[in-house]
Amino acid sequence: MTVKRKSILEIKPGTVNTELMPYGKVPPHSSELEVLVLGAILLEKHALNIAMEILNEYSFYEDKHQVIFKTCKELFAKAQPVDLVTVTEKLRQDGLLDFIGGAFYLASLTARVGSSANVEYHARLLQEKFIKRDLIRISGEVIEKAFDEGTDAFEVFGFAQEELMKIIEKSVKRGVQNIDSILGQVMKDIYAATHREDGVTGIHTGYPQLDKITGGWQRSDMIVIAARPGVGKTAFALNLARNAAVDFQHPVAIFSLEMSSNQLVQRLLSMETGINMENFRKGNLSKKDLDLLSEKVSILEQAPIYIDDTPGLDIAEFQTKARKLKMQHDIQMVVVDYLQLMSAPQEKGGTREQVVAAVSRNLKLVAKELNIPVIALAQLNRSIETRAKDKRPELSDLRESGAIEQDADVVAFINKFDASHLDAADNSFPDDLVQFSIKKHRNGALYDLEFKFLRQVGRFVDAYSYQTELITTSEGSLVKTVKSRINDDFSFGEIDSPF
Repeated sequence: MTVKRKSILEIKPGTVNTELMPYGKVPPHSSELEVLVLGAILLEKHALNIAMEILNEYSFYEDKHQVIFKTCKELFAKAQPVDLVTVTEKLRQDGLLDFIGGAFYLASLTARVGSSANVEYHARLLQEKFIKRDLIRISGEVIEKAFDEGTDAFEVFGFAQEELMKIIEKSVKRGVQNIDSILGQVMKDIYAATHREDGVTGIHTGYPQLDKITGGWQRSDMIVIAARPGVGKTAFALNLARNAAVDFQHPVAIFSLEMSSNQLVQRLLSMETGINMENFRKGNLSKKDLDLLSEKVSILEQAPIYIDDTPGLDIAEFQTKARKLKMQHDIQMVVVDYLQLMSAPQEKGGTREQVVAAVSRNLKLVAKELNIPVIALAQLNRSIETRAKDKRPELSDLRESGAIEQDADVVAFINKFDASHLDAADNSFPDDLVQFSIKKHRNGALYDLEFKFLRQVGRFVDAYSYQTELITTSEGSLVKTVKSRINDDFSFGEIDSPF
């Protein structure tokens, strides 16, 4: 006769699929500790408060003890007294009194406990047993998934990491803190912020106006930067990555699902040197260009930038790689280009909106877990192009999922400057002027900024902080470039900022 194996979905937390365990092994547990904790709860009401901060019903190994603890919690939730009489009556009403051994067994629990003085110590020992059982359960599920030929290895690895993190989060609980213990750290942060001349408390963007509004990209934030294709969102993200890594030495990871690592590095070189990207592709470089290139390469070589161009990257693999980069290189910021190209294995068979929602949710979780800003690029719907007037993007234009705007702490749009919505519109705005519109800012103000996008070299520069000029290249053609600290060959004079 063939014995049907248990599905991993049938295994509750704290229980173990014995079919995946070595023969003869009994899961870690202590019936004596379970009796001591339950007896203390039935004797003194404050013992339940202590136990509930540490344990749940699955912390108990024996089924009857799980039922008793759960019944105590239900009475507590209804503001009813928890003692031997009330618990006995509740179990009788639920038809579970005989299952746990009757009223006599409940009475025997209290008979074995002298006082509840040690209930916290006993509860913590009990929780350790539960953690070990949960580790065995997860190991069993990982083994079962690994034996499945149809399961992706990185999906299994991501599952294992995620489950282990859940154990840590459930087990290492933060207790209630008195406000005076919190105020000390808060005041320390406030005083530290007042001594920063630039007012940046997060990761520098490299743009003074943007830093003024955001205080830098804040840790644990998910920042979504969206635009229609060809507007320059990848170029803008590379500028942010370059500024953080080169100017401020913040290690940055770039996950590119659309462009190859070679293409990204070519763009970075073009930004750094001011040489037209097209010249790199065609090999159309003068002696002066080659000398400049050789000089600027060393700057990027020393920059803590890490690029992953894995095509079709799924969210589980991304989480694994981001955690590894955090451990190995202490990355301070992540850029994802772009969100809708990432897949979510756990949502197979779901709608496109469900997949994008899962990706968005997990990007936010990574930002929070690693305590770093995650900048995710996103596409906008085509509907924006069909509008007769005011083609500035709105949150509803985010493509394929409303979950993106819900999960994100900051949502900003890049679009070509559109003056159609202005009264007495001035059509003399330069073609390279783009608008960076912050439409959601969970902890700050909404704002519109203007940048000049120098498409030939992939640079974004503050429209009001820098001046542009025409220079003659070695080939004799005129190109528009910028006087900026990005290229030390150019100097610039300070002009008044609107801020």
